[in-house]
Amino acid sequence: MKAYGRKLKLLYLKDFFEKKTDENHGVTIKDMQKYLQECGIEAERKALYEDVDALQSFGMDIDHEEYQKSYRLLSRDFETYELKLMIDAISSSRFLSEPRSRTLINKLKGLCSEHEAQTLQRQVMLANRVKNTGRNMHINVDQICQAVAANKQIQFRYFDYNLKKEKELYKRVYVMSPWTLLYADDNYYLLAYDAAEKKDDKKFKYFRVDKMEQVDLLEADRMGGDAYAQIDMKTRTKSTFNMFGGEIVNVTLRFPNFRIGLALDRFGHEITPRKDGDSHFTITVPVAVGPQFYGWVFGLKNYVTIVGPEHVRKGMQDMLEAVGKRYENVNER
Repeated sequence: MKAYGRKLKLLYLKDFFEKKTDENHGVTIKDMQKYLQECGIEAERKALYEDVDALQSFGMDIDHEEYQKSYRLLSRDFETYELKLMIDAISSSRFLSEPRSRTLINKLKGLCSEHEAQTLQRQVMLANRVKNTGRNMHINVDQICQAVAANKQIQFRYFDYNLKKEKELYKRVYVMSPWTLLYADDNYYLLAYDAAEKKDDKKFKYFRVDKMEQVDLLEADRMGGDAYAQIDMKTRTKSTFNMFGGEIVNVTLRFPNFRIGLALDRFGHEITPRKDGDSHFTITVPVAVGPQFYGWVFGLKNYVTIVGPEHVRKGMQDMLEAVGKRYENVNER
């Protein structure tokens, strides 16, 4: 055997165990010899015993079943159920296009044996939900991550759709300092500093990453570092509805006791419910107050009431009055 063949043999065997064996499927020494021959490498039986010992010493969890004279890899970096969880998350994600979802799923299937991959394939079903049709999502994320790592600004175009379901680019070419990527409400958002904004409280803006195009790194260094350091990202990311803008306010909400599950689902298990009489409780949570928040409260009808602050209660009243006026004369256009 040529020297380079001997060096490659262990790598081929490692790949063979990872692809062909698992807890329920083993291979024999004869199977290993046949596979190596297909790879152009001759291997003696005695040498293969030593090779398996070397792989075990390397850390591979290879078990020898004496009765069937077979070898199998019992454990690997990810258990099958862990891969299934990741595959389910990818398949149901809205911000990933269907082709990108399938590509990522196929990569994850490569982390288990071929037998386990077939089982996963039978279980995989892309969820019947709205999927992003754009193909630039992963490119945008990569460009943004590069810019953050290099401390550089980025330039991009932003778009929305018209009634023909066609993309319409905004006229502005955005030059921003990217600071972090956030995942919320089934979408990825970029939090970026806008040096051109005149109002200090609006210099940080959110952008849907899947609605960004022509993302390019610039030579200029990022701006807004001192201002970003002052942001309490833990509070900001824990606040709901924050991607839609609006002042982040600690809002007190009142629920009936039997709706505790609704509160936990929306605001997380870190909330502290406080009794309010025998049949209700209140919670105080950071919320980005705006139309989306008021719309969520309205959609829950009598199940949630804004207790305070007063200006948030007034905002809800104003919104209800404005909506009511729009429906006073439904026949008028």
